[in-house]
Amino acid sequence: MLRFALFLAVAAAAIWTVLAGPLAAPVQSLLQPAGRWLLSVQAGFQTEMAQELRGIRAGQSAAFWGLMLVCLSYGFLHAAGPGHGKALLGAYGVARRVSALKLAGIGLLAALLQATVAVALILVLVGVAGLGRAGIEEVDRGLLTTLSMVAIGGIGLWLLWRALARVAPGGAQADHHHVPGPDGHCETCGHAHLPPAPAMLAATTPREVAALVAAVAVRPCSGALILLLLTWQMGMLGAGIAGAYAMALGTAGVTIALALGLMLGRDGFLRVAGGVDLRRAHWIGAGIEATAGLVLLLGVLSVVAALG
Repeated sequence: MLRFALFLAVAAAAIWTVLAGPLAAPVQSLLQPAGRWLLSVQAGFQTEMAQELRGIRAGQSAAFWGLMLVCLSYGFLHAAGPGHGKALLGAYGVARRVSALKLAGIGLLAALLQATVAVALILVLVGVAGLGRAGIEEVDRGLLTTLSMVAIGGIGLWLLWRALARVAPGGAQADHHHVPGPDGHCETCGHAHLPPAPAMLAATTPREVAALVAAVAVRPCSGALILLLLTWQMGMLGAGIAGAYAMALGTAGVTIALALGLMLGRDGFLRVAGGVDLRRAHWIGAGIEATAGLVLLLGVLSVVAALG
């Protein structure tokens, strides 16, 4: 346990160095050109959306499908930049062993629920509260950003807690009186106190999935909010709702691909580093889960520190 605590301290120091320490500025400077390019391309997509909306209002039959294509592309490109949905689903894919199909389903469900939350917000903020674009942007930067940070930090703490619970005496790792051998059976009493690493990582529950989906959906895409507001004002909310879900599909594609890539990388690392020694695989699995939690938690703290 002491060695694991030392590992956490070193990992936390390394992550913080990259996120908010001496390496933060160089990393940000390397990413700035790509960020500026993404923003310029997104602005171009928003202009195309406005053109397609004018075409729909003018009765052009092809304009609706043109809008859907633009929205799908916008969602795909928007997901290529930083985002809390990718961070959460990626960390979950690394820390928890789920099938590729299930992880893809979680990503798709979360993206569709994000679009649903965006639609509900517009109905409430515009239809009931009568807010305009400035008011919606204020809610997005204030309440929604706060909820997003809380969700990310909560998932990070949960992953870190699970990892610590698995390596603590009396947890999944056997205590001082029961030491598992390489095959998982206790060298003292012969019983299998330590299940295989895949079984330990696969203990996902519907509650976990629901919490992850809710954490992603709590912060809808700002582009979807703008589109929905415009279509509300133009009297074409139906087109805006369809566009919001098209954006969600584009976003889901990138998010799922990233999460699956991280998951496959995790499995390959476990096979190489863990080998057939279940004790080693157990500690490595816990280390991966704890590191994923630290990335989320320290990422939130670095953002809070920068805003403060």
